[in-house]
Formats: sequence, structure tokens, C-alpha cells
Amino acid sequence: MDHCLTRRAAELSGLALQYYADYPYILKDRRFSGQTAPPNWKRIEYKVSEQGLKAWTDSIALHTSQLSTFWNGIEDMQRAIRDYCESMGGLWLWEKETVHTY
Repeated sequence: MDHCLTRRAAELSGLALQYYADYPYILKDRRFSGQTAPPNWKRIEYKVSEQGLKAWTDSIALHTSQLSTFWNGIEDMQRAIRDYCESMGGLWLWEKETVHTY
């Protein structure tokens, strides 16, 4: 629920937004995980360094409820995050393309 409220508040701001496909939740909704962007969206790719990958997994490890919900321990989570990141070639952000009408 907190993610939904934050997203809605950001969308109401009128600012240009970029969206992140939050792993592991993205596994339930694959619209933003394929090689081809959905219509009117563009994908922005970011490489993830070893330091970035470590920071990502260290931050997840602090949320013990997420660990027990999605993985069988820290090593399982670290392996899953690394596999996901490698399969995507990094991380992707999405933004809606601006459609200009004249």
C-alpha cells in the first residue's frame, strides 16, 4: 500500500517521472520486464557495479520480513538478485514517451 500511495502522490505532482520495476514484485507483473517496452514507454538501461549489487543486497538483508517471504535466506536472496540483474543486463527504468500533437 505504501508503494501505491507514493506512486500516486508522485504522479499528481506533474513532474516527469521514471518508474522502476521493483524486484521481486515484478515477477507478478511482467509488463515492464520484457525486452520490448510497452506502447508509449521507453526503457532506460543502467549497468550495476559490484559495489552497487552489494549495496542492493545489503539493503534487502535489513528487511527480514522480505527475506522470509521471498527467499530461503541471505545467500538465496543474493544469488537471486545477481541472477536477475545479470539476466536484465543491469537495471531498467521506464518513462512515458511524450506525445506531441499539433
